Amino acid sequence: MLSKKLLYIIALAILVTSCSSYQKALRSDDVGMKYKMAEGFYKKGDYQRAAPLYDALVPLYKGTAEGEMIYFKYADCYYHLGDYMLSAYHFKYFAESFPLSSKSEEAFYMYAYSLYQESPAIDLDQSSTKKAVDAFQLFIDKYPSSKRVEQCNKLIDELNAKLEQKQLNNAMLYFNIMDYKSATWALKQYLTDYPNSSQREEIEFNIVQSAFFLAKNSVERKREERYLNTLQYCTDFKDKYPKSKFTKAVEVINNQSNINIQKLKAKLHD
Repeated sequence: MLSKKLLYIIALAILVTSCSSYQKALRSDDVGMKYKMAEGFYKKGDYQRAAPLYDALVPLYKGTAEGEMIYFKYADCYYHLGDYMLSAYHFKYFAESFPLSSKSEEAFYMYAYSLYQESPAIDLDQSSTKKAVDAFQLFIDKYPSSKRVEQCNKLIDELNAKLEQKQLNNAMLYFNIMDYKSATWALKQYLTDYPNSSQREEIEFNIVQSAFFLAKNSVERKREERYLNTLQYCTDFKDKYPKSKFTKAVEVINNQSNINIQKLKAKLHD
């Protein structure tokens, strides 16, 4: 039975030989050897070593039947390596360059899915999320009968939910830092963009609060007008949600706004 030390030496020798063969293939002008080795690494899932070989092969096989699949696998390597921006770029390029390919639909989907994978945490910029939504929608428009359409719609819903929450978080940030003028505008804009929000009632209550605090913190010459705006928001809220859990709080704001308006008028006549 072989000792552990001997097994280690044999494994190391195999590794060195393998690395030597790989470096030789990268530098070699033997296109066939490059292709065979790239295919071997790809089949084994060794995308780290397959990618540079395919990179060298892409221009060499341009315009050939093999070139199509080489480019697809090249893009796929980047996806498996987690470089989603590069995989998105190459899958999109493949779909545009080989529109009649049997892999064209899959490439277009993988372009969109790569952008989906690139979508960041909700507290970060959501540009990639918006691009992913657009890409999935383009896929649906281009391949309406595809079996992937259902999955695309699910992912669009997921991404849109993230975009919706991001916009709401941004609006509530204004409220939390007591920038009530911006909060009122941002919350109203959110409801314009997402009229069917499940949080609509609470958001409209936050608009009432924002309007009241804006009036309260305003310079004196603007207070009456802004309290009147608050009263209108209160009326609209009570009409829309007569049995709301926020009704009592809205009544308090409504009453306090009326009291403050009367005080301002009394002061004006003194």
